[in-house]
Amino acid sequence: MTFPPLSRLTRFLAAAVFALAAGLSPVTAGTVDLALPGGSLRLPEGNNGSAVTRPGLSAWKGALAQPRAGLTLAAGSVPQASFAIVRLPVEKRFQGGPGAGIFGTSGKGAGAWRMSYGYPGTAAVFNPGRFSFIQRGDAGDIAEPLSAPWTEDEALVVAWTAGNGQWQIDWYSLADGSRHAGQPVAANTGESRAGGLFNIGSTGSFADYTANGDNGSGRDLRLPWPGQIETIGYVAGTAASPADWAAIARGAAVRDVIPVADLRFLRAFDGTEASFAPPAWATADRTAPARPVGSRTKGVPPATLLPGTTFRRQSATAYALLRMPSSGMVFGLMKGETSRSVPFHGLSSGPVELRVFEAETGRIVQDWTRMSHYAEGAWSGALTLPESTDGWLFADVRLASDPAVVGHWRNEFGVGWKFQLVGQSNVNTAMMAGHAGVAIIEPMGASYVENVIRGQRETEGAAARYMTMSRIGMAANSDGQIMFVNQIRKYRPKTPIMIYHDAVNGTPMRGFMRGEYKKAPRGDRHYTDMTDKYAAYGDDISVQVFQWGLSDSINVKSIRDLMQAWLYGTGREAIPNLYAPMRALPHTRFALVAMDRGGAVAELRLPNSESRLDYVERQMASDPRLAVSPPVSDYRVDTDQLAAHAAPGMLEGGARWAGRAAIGAARALGWDHSQNPYYAHARLSADRRTILVDAVAVNGGKIYSPAPDALRGWLVKEPRDENWIASGTNRFTARLQGNVVELTRSEGVWPNNTEVYRRAPSENRAKGDGAAEDALHAGAIYETYDLDAMNGLVDGHAGGTGLPVLGEMVQGRWRLAFKATLRW
Repeated sequence: MTFPPLSRLTRFLAAAVFALAAGLSPVTAGTVDLALPGGSLRLPEGNNGSAVTRPGLSAWKGALAQPRAGLTLAAGSVPQASFAIVRLPVEKRFQGGPGAGIFGTSGKGAGAWRMSYGYPGTAAVFNPGRFSFIQRGDAGDIAEPLSAPWTEDEALVVAWTAGNGQWQIDWYSLADGSRHAGQPVAANTGESRAGGLFNIGSTGSFADYTANGDNGSGRDLRLPWPGQIETIGYVAGTAASPADWAAIARGAAVRDVIPVADLRFLRAFDGTEASFAPPAWATADRTAPARPVGSRTKGVPPATLLPGTTFRRQSATAYALLRMPSSGMVFGLMKGETSRSVPFHGLSSGPVELRVFEAETGRIVQDWTRMSHYAEGAWSGALTLPESTDGWLFADVRLASDPAVVGHWRNEFGVGWKFQLVGQSNVNTAMMAGHAGVAIIEPMGASYVENVIRGQRETEGAAARYMTMSRIGMAANSDGQIMFVNQIRKYRPKTPIMIYHDAVNGTPMRGFMRGEYKKAPRGDRHYTDMTDKYAAYGDDISVQVFQWGLSDSINVKSIRDLMQAWLYGTGREAIPNLYAPMRALPHTRFALVAMDRGGAVAELRLPNSESRLDYVERQMASDPRLAVSPPVSDYRVDTDQLAAHAAPGMLEGGARWAGRAAIGAARALGWDHSQNPYYAHARLSADRRTILVDAVAVNGGKIYSPAPDALRGWLVKEPRDENWIASGTNRFTARLQGNVVELTRSEGVWPNNTEVYRRAPSENRAKGDGAAEDALHAGAIYETYDLDAMNGLVDGHAGGTGLPVLGEMVQGRWRLAFKATLRW
């Protein structure tokens, strides 16, 4: 899905000419009323997450309370069916808990009645990947059939009996009406006249959160549904055939297929309060309207039940539907672009027109425009849309020949920026672990794509992976994920962001390129882990951010060969015909994250880090796609065997790593013009007792240290020394005076040819010595930087904010370590 870059003027003129040729205005006009009926009831994404930061959902969940009075469930000797038309995209079926409830009660006692879905990968007791159904009368058996595995984003789900003591639950494809039959089970159920209520969009009997011992948080709702529901119904006395249900799946109206007199319960949702009641034509439904589950003390939760997407045909003969990945899809921009061509497609009974508008305000971005292609029930086309600087977008599609037939797309998408994070355990740990409580600036404004590794590709094929796409803010996201987004928000406050996670523990670059998949814990790693994401969500990556530990490298030259092979697919280490990012993604920018902490082996890792940096900086002279992040070694490390990973739960861990990585991405896109501050001009004081080194601010900031009188990471070696002597020992003191580092000998003067060294990852440390590690970072030096998203977040922590002062300038290039020899 790579699109050639066009100039903004060319794209605008092309769109204008096409729209004028179709007799339509290419300009925006007015707004869309977001409260108008949609195509379904939309429940919140992250509805059953336990730690959602999305506004409203941290204290509320979305569900309806439906009074049961007036609804009698027939005995199993009567033909009957409970049915629902639902949408929950495959990539969203992982949102916390064992599954999600569509409607009904909880438990298995007398009067139990419910339909739910078990998330893939959950325990067998929750029926992973399948719909389940329970019905029990006031007496008799309990019916508990299971469906076939659900493999599509939408379905008509039907739990039924022909009145012969056999129960079954089937699901029907809304794409073609095909039936996916479950296995029948025997049960002699009795009639149920149970009163009380049941939930819709959950399973339980909750009328009010606080009335059910929940203290207003909503977390005790039983498995709330995080998708969309179009219809829920119950019919008794009619044995509808599979052909009847298939017709409904393909767009036939329920009232045209099922005898109205036998429809004892029906809700046809469009997201408005009016649709919480039975339709006027459903005369056999004698139940009262449903109402939102709220709180006796707090009222109805805000914005948790909204108009949703049209995902079933409006009728069998006249319909218009849009198809796109689920909420959070981003169409990526490349450096310098302010707009791009966005592809659309869907199903329809004829040519269609499309309009696009802002999801938050309803402001129209592109008014009704004819799509270019239609054939055999499918349409496609493209619109040139500007960067979505005011946030996510929605769309509507309508038949050109019958504008009253409108399909609503109420799943957020946008034109924005896409970042791919590539590497091994350092990247993975920083982005996936730790919850120190960093607050996200724009909840739900970014999405995150990753693979759940279930096994090995070579033996299990596609079943070895489960690709998920979530929005950051719908669950307990890591501090690394949140801080990466927060840093990008310094440059793009509301533009949608999408992140591809492509870092797997234990997979060094050489082993990865040579197919040594089985090195990775909990599975393996394969090139298709990346290319599958491109196929699903596009290869329109704005920036690929990378940091490899290169723990399987041999020497400095080998590292350069590996970098050449990985990035360009050339050189001595290259494997023919393998994916090479700078060849596969010709318009993408690339950012190297300079440094890693190293921990107990910090000194041993430094040559690898310097070699990576040296290779990239040399390439930058001829390849403008490359950039380097600020160095990041001032974080607390985990207590693993190498003590090199960012420590979960610490702001100096994943959050700091991710923030610096995001600055590197912003540099690659030309948004951030900062440079790395450095050290220079080592010299002796007049009395030769003090070594003086300038800390050079290059971004207009102020030089400072959290512990200016106890600097760390400085080492000296006198001619008599075999090893480097670190600051913090009895040999010398290290402090910051203004912009000058002062290394003062405890006794006597510094001898001629004394060497001074500021090691980039600071000193080695043993795992588990958190207090000692904090002292190292407090003794670092920084240049303040207003665009650092860590500003204001480190109170009570060791490290500083801004850009770390490290390295030196050599022949116009920044080097990672600072070394000098003092002569007199």
